[in-house]
Amino acid sequence: MKVGRNDPCPCGSGLKQKRCCGMERTDPGELVWARLRRLTEPLATTLLKFAVQQYGANIVEEAWTEFDGDSDAAFDPESIHLPVFMPWFFYHWTPDPQDTEIPVERVEEFPLAVSYLRDRRRSIDPLLAQYIQTACDSPFSFFDIVSVSAGEGFVLRDILRGSQTEVIEHSASKTLNEGDLLFAQVVAASGVAVLDGCAPVPFPPSEKRPILKLRKLMREGASLLSDEYLRDWETEMLDIYRDMVNRLVNPPPIELQNTDGDPLALCRISYAVPSGRSAFEALQPLVLGRMDIDDFDMAVEAGEKPELSWLKDGNSKHSNWDNTVLGRIVIDGNGLVAEVNSEERALAFRHLADEMLPRGSKYLGTVVESIEQLVTERGRRSRSAAGTEAAEFNARPEVQAMLTEQLRNHYREWPKTPLPALDGMTPLEAMSTPDGREMVEALLVEFERSGNRHSPPLDASILVELRATLDSAIPSGPTRGRHR
Repeated sequence: MKVGRNDPCPCGSGLKQKRCCGMERTDPGELVWARLRRLTEPLATTLLKFAVQQYGANIVEEAWTEFDGDSDAAFDPESIHLPVFMPWFFYHWTPDPQDTEIPVERVEEFPLAVSYLRDRRRSIDPLLAQYIQTACDSPFSFFDIVSVSAGEGFVLRDILRGSQTEVIEHSASKTLNEGDLLFAQVVAASGVAVLDGCAPVPFPPSEKRPILKLRKLMREGASLLSDEYLRDWETEMLDIYRDMVNRLVNPPPIELQNTDGDPLALCRISYAVPSGRSAFEALQPLVLGRMDIDDFDMAVEAGEKPELSWLKDGNSKHSNWDNTVLGRIVIDGNGLVAEVNSEERALAFRHLADEMLPRGSKYLGTVVESIEQLVTERGRRSRSAAGTEAAEFNARPEVQAMLTEQLRNHYREWPKTPLPALDGMTPLEAMSTPDGREMVEALLVEFERSGNRHSPPLDASILVELRATLDSAIPSGPTRGRHR
């Protein structure tokens, strides 16, 4: 039945259609959502004023200290955590009777929104009263985004409880993606679910590990994770949430390492040698038999500087590598310079060179240049030219084929690699448990997302092969399957 402009609005506001939701929305859920949005827009300001009027200006500081977990923390109105703190403060926080300036007999009035309802219920819209009550009853939790309808909303899966909810959210659904993790409070009123108290940033799937650990701990105490039970674990959830935000917003400096695990640093070790030819011959054991003295003579005849590659068999991180290049040695007349990528390798080369180089050789010194210095120096060069050159190089078919094959080899080894994200287990080992499979799936989602940004993009067949390898490790029976 068509609703006329002068008919009562179907959203239940009591206003005429033309003065309420207008003619642009006909879906009942959208009508309720539009009405909820109008009612809740001023709610934060209303509840904050009520809090200060009823309990004094220090109430916000007191709640913030508990929320932040630092007894010396002062309330920061510019904090990134404000979108979570304010709903938590309104709907969930109750002062500690042993540590509050609020009269003990008034502590039982909390949460704050309950006190507000008790005082103002008769004067506010029934839908708003229903929303406030539901918000007080609804716990925070961690969610997977299962699917997204841009500009309309998304389907969320509660990671802790496994239930799914369809949420109307016009704005955030334009920027969030399937697989993102949210820390939020889902509030439902009149059959419409919305987000209230959502973390300011979405988290990547790889951040799921501490959530799964918390879930395992929670399930040890209860088979059914009710709303009330989740609220009892709010402190632990907030700890995880803050840690996740801090890792994303203030990531620790990246420590670049070589395949031995040593911090990267460009080191040049210089020697004076009585004869370049004799030095070349003396260092033959370092090249694992891949060069001989004829290579020296040919380089000299061609007017080039003879070079040696310092090698060792195998690789500690990549089992499919035949050898590892530890350094490059260049001989120029009576001078010898070895270039290595860590101070540890520089020291190791010195010990070897002092023993192997011919009598009369003299160590001249070692120059160490940090990676940070190199990055700064290269940053002064033309980035656009370098970027164009790299793009042209990567666009070559033979280069793309080589990069794809390298990635394929990497992901073939990955299932057998112990990972910190899996508590030191390999992905194949983790597939033996439901929690392990969920964490491995989160890492795979991360691979798919990052792979689309590669140049060339990650070949889909690589992930198909990887998933087949991992699926073969799932125990047979009813537990088989993946969370998506």
